[in-house]
Amino acid sequence: MIADLLSDKPEADADLMADVFEEIKSAAEDKDSERLQDVVAELSDYRIPQDKRELWHSVVAAIEVGDYAAILDLLA
Repeated sequence: MIADLLSDKPEADADLMADVFEEIKSAAEDKDSERLQDVVAELSDYRIPQDKRELWHSVVAAIEVGDYAAILDLLA
C-alpha cells in the first residue's frame, strides 16, 4: 500500500516480525482473540517490511474474522 511506503513510522525489523508472528501463532493455537488484537495493535506503530507485507495483510484478515486455522496455516 502506498500509505505504508509514505508513513513516517519506523519499519519493523526482521527480529520484531519473527517475534510478532510467533506470538500470533501462539495466540491462534490458544484461540485467544484478545491477544491477537493486542499484537496487531502493537504493530500498528510500525511499517511492515515489503517482504512481509502480503503475509501480514493475510494474517490480519484471518484475525479479523477469527479464522484460527487460516492463521496457523499462514504461519506454518
